[in-house]
Amino acid sequence: MKRLLFLALALLLVFGGAFFIQESQKESGQAELAQLASQEASSESQIQEAASASPSQTSETSQDGSNQSDESDAETKSVPKIPNSQVMTADGQEVDLHSLMTNGKPTIINVWAAWCPPCQEEMPYFQTAYDQYKDQFNFIIIDGLASKPSETMETAQAFLADNNLTLPVYYDVNRSTQIKLGMNIFPTTILFDKDGNRQRINGQISQDQLMAFLEANS
Repeated sequence: MKRLLFLALALLLVFGGAFFIQESQKESGQAELAQLASQEASSESQIQEAASASPSQTSETSQDGSNQSDESDAETKSVPKIPNSQVMTADGQEVDLHSLMTNGKPTIINVWAAWCPPCQEEMPYFQTAYDQYKDQFNFIIIDGLASKPSETMETAQAFLADNNLTLPVYYDVNRSTQIKLGMNIFPTTILFDKDGNRQRINGQISQDQLMAFLEANS
């Protein structure tokens, strides 16, 4: 009888210990699961914070990139795409063609000669355009010296004086500008609008064409 009681007690202790160990492991497992869940929640929260911060950072980067692009575009547009050359002022000073075009304004280049009848017809309405729009546009009027033997600074200035033309005129002394611009006809007008787009008119430009360009870009 004592043996049976001892055996029953031993079995009870064995099964009780096993149950206690099982419950302890279960509670430990639940605690580990809770900790993992907490870590996952924390990670998800950090990801959401990073995601919410990302648009503003992207926007800032994009804005900075846009500003740099705008500045680069502005620098590119400040000098229209045209070969550089040297021209001379009426008082004998040499200037770079590009230096006359670096203020970002729309630009009108006209190459003419006093011997050229279409040029003679153009000059009065270039004078009118200059008087009205000289503060808003670059007017670069270039006399093509040596385009014919008779074309000298003296003959060009005599034509200007005889026709009361006071707009500033530059002189292509060694024909470098005529060559670089690919001049093959007089007159030639090159227009750069406010966006830097170029339009070339070989031959006489009409007054309506010129005024339309000025009105569209003023």
